Amino acid sequence: MGSGAKLTGLRVTDAFKVVLRGAGSRTAVLGTLLASLATFFFVLHFFYPTLGNGWKIFFTLWVAVTLVIALALAVLARASSGYYDLLLSERIGVPSHKDCHTLDSAFFGLRRKEYATRFDLTSDGAADINSTVSLVATTSNIKSVEHYRSAPHAREDGDSIGIELLKVGGDKNTGNLDIVSANSRSASFRIAFQPSLAKGDGVEYSLLEKLGPGSFAMSYDDLQRRKMEWEHCAVRITWPTAGLFMRVTFPLRYVVSEVEYDVWLGNAQVRHMDEFTRIHNASGFLDGTQNGKNCLDLRVAYPIHGLFYVLKWKPPRTTDQVLALPASKGAQGDTGPKKVS
Repeated sequence: MGSGAKLTGLRVTDAFKVVLRGAGSRTAVLGTLLASLATFFFVLHFFYPTLGNGWKIFFTLWVAVTLVIALALAVLARASSGYYDLLLSERIGVPSHKDCHTLDSAFFGLRRKEYATRFDLTSDGAADINSTVSLVATTSNIKSVEHYRSAPHAREDGDSIGIELLKVGGDKNTGNLDIVSANSRSASFRIAFQPSLAKGDGVEYSLLEKLGPGSFAMSYDDLQRRKMEWEHCAVRITWPTAGLFMRVTFPLRYVVSEVEYDVWLGNAQVRHMDEFTRIHNASGFLDGTQNGKNCLDLRVAYPIHGLFYVLKWKPPRTTDQVLALPASKGAQGDTGPKKVS
């Protein structure tokens, strides 16, 4: 999906033309066929035996011509439908990511202005996930929003995923955390607002989620034992989002052998090539250091609803030379993210 033309390029009159033309063509074909068949059976039953040869020939030709006209109308209706489909396609163009975000926001009733999530990994494979969400309601009576978190590598007998609502608030609203279910592998929860969000209300909240030890493979041998090629962190876009920011921060002095980003259509990890290329062209994937720790960043404007956005890496190889992440000069002497070449 590219920048494309705006949806406003489609005039209302064009939409009516398509509807009326399609309906009119089908109605004309059906009406002609029914009229022809009704006339044929009526004359055949009441008058055909009494008609002279000349009238019989005329009547037979008339029915045949009528059927040919009906068939021609059917062909024209099909061609007309294709023509108007082409007209719509040319007038609309390919909707931009922002256009899709606007439409999705109207259907979902809310939109995220910003979704920032940071995965802070520890040496035992645990992680603290700090997320900040800023959203706006596009309709009234939004009572809650839901979240889902999974830790597929955690032990089944381990501690449940920890969830904490750090803060929530807006001009008119507060909220609280409602955990629906939680175990060591996954958690489902929602943020309930008081009062419900009205159209135009904005609210921001922050979450802390804790994944237990072993949630991530921290060595290459561990990665192979789990039959994985890459370790990764992923975020799925479950409602309209204007801006996504992801960061993975590794433990102090922890280096990785390879880094990459990805965009998946689903759990089978099939890459969405157009979106992958869009991120590359926008220089959305960065690496570097923060507070002395190596990190990976991913920034995406108007991510596509339903896709998984992924940061990937390979843990250190004990027998190979380990490549430290390159870093660029940052503010106040810190090093900051740098585009991955």
